[in-house]
Amino acid sequence: MELGYLLAFAATVVTLAAAGWVGWSAAEWLWFQPRRLERKLRAQGIRGSRYRLLYGDLKEIGNLVGEARRKPLPLSHRIVDRVVPHFTRTVDLYGGLISSAF
Repeated sequence: MELGYLLAFAATVVTLAAAGWVGWSAAEWLWFQPRRLERKLRAQGIRGSRYRLLYGDLKEIGNLVGEARRKPLPLSHRIVDRVVPHFTRTVDLYGGLISSAF
């Protein structure tokens, strides 16, 4: 009977240790590593939007695309604002070498 309790305790400890390791690995991958990278990039002077877990900028991009589609198409060849409005907004906000292409 004593051996059964000892085996159950050992199995519980191993299971909790494995669950803790998986949880820590997931937290490292989903939160700590992106935040560390964000800090390093900001220290180098590279600006950008803040890291948001799981969905990122998708809500903002969806709003910009919906707003661009509600406007009529311009009578020019500048359709980038209509096709990828989030890209032009990012270039306007943060600058970049690519802004001269538009």
